[in-house]
Amino acid sequence: NEKLSRRVKIHAVRGLRTLERMRKMTGAALENVVLGDPGLFASKIYPSGDGKNDVCGIIPHHAEVASVSRSAEVVSYERESGFLHPSTVAALPLYARLARAIPEAVIINPESSSAVVVRNISRCATILSSAMHGLIVSDCYGIPNIRISASDLVAGGDYKFRDYYSVFNRDRYRVLDVRTDIPAGLLEFVKNGYVDAADEIVEIQGNLMRSFPYASQGI
Repeated sequence: NEKLSRRVKIHAVRGLRTLERMRKMTGAALENVVLGDPGLFASKIYPSGDGKNDVCGIIPHHAEVASVSRSAEVVSYERESGFLHPSTVAALPLYARLARAIPEAVIINPESSSAVVVRNISRCATILSSAMHGLIVSDCYGIPNIRISASDLVAGGDYKFRDYYSVFNRDRYRVLDVRTDIPAGLLEFVKNGYVDAADEIVEIQGNLMRSFPYASQGI
């Protein structure tokens, strides 16, 4: 059984799965705990500016990027630009295939600063992401997105994804295993199957702000 190392007061958790775990660990009902991932605040912290591009952003998981040996110069370029260097993409064959299959695709570096990553996501028309927070950030900007599965390097399986999506009224979770197939018309599939949740996200953002237990200047 999981146990907490100290007493805690729980104000908010990511989703229903985490809430149920906390109930078992604390023995408390936790009826007033707010649900939602704080990554949804990205659009509040970094408002989307002008210059949105009609491009597809592809986001590997940081564990996938970290598996590639890179020089200091390449790492520096990737952190500053926010995009993976062609040599890194070439060392990730599935991502190289995706980029070739999708016109105007860019491979976003998840190891850049938050500001750079969010800026690059917010300027895209669609997002394919192996990383959960790539999907969350896309959601808060209203950008159609889908989870892609491209390796066995992402720990935790579906748990955190299912947990995040559990707070929405409709089932919004979708995953595409690009190891087996990269379907024709992929971008139309992403756009047409995307369930917009703008109103719910605004409500979640407000609930999370109100649940914060300390005085703040607001976002």
